[in-house]
Amino acid sequence: MYARLPVVTPRFPDGRPDFLTQCTKLCGARCCRYISLPIPAARTAEEFDDWRWYLAHEGISIFKDGNTWHLCVETRCGYLQADNTCGIYETRPRVCRDYDPTDCEFAVPDGEFDVEFKSPDDLAAWLGKKKERRKLLARRRRNGAARTRRSPRRRLRG
Repeated sequence: MYARLPVVTPRFPDGRPDFLTQCTKLCGARCCRYISLPIPAARTAEEFDDWRWYLAHEGISIFKDGNTWHLCVETRCGYLQADNTCGIYETRPRVCRDYDPTDCEFAVPDGEFDVEFKSPDDLAAWLGKKKERRKLLARRRRNGAARTRRSPRRRLRG
């Protein structure tokens, strides 16, 4: 798991945070360029096949941040202006009003989620590693259990 970096928020001379500079100039209004929705963790082959279908589409990724999986759709907000400001700021939706700029993803370098898939191949590679890890753990359990069992001869001797 990657640690989130502290946000370096530009400030006005009087100490107030300057989120407009942060959003428009530093990060380019990243939060206005995608939609991220929590999704249930895939557990069955059919659910992983659904994920593979999602990932076959342009601009789609799936990532895990903490204990939550997200479906990310890269799409630019229709109200985002050329200078990265909001064209309807005074009447913006609740999601935008509730967003806390101090939690800006500008502080998290690209690609630093716990797990991220940008293509069906990424998902297949991860599933392959997961399968190999399970085999290795099962083999270790079998070998560990075999080592701790005593043969009948050893019991008689010791």
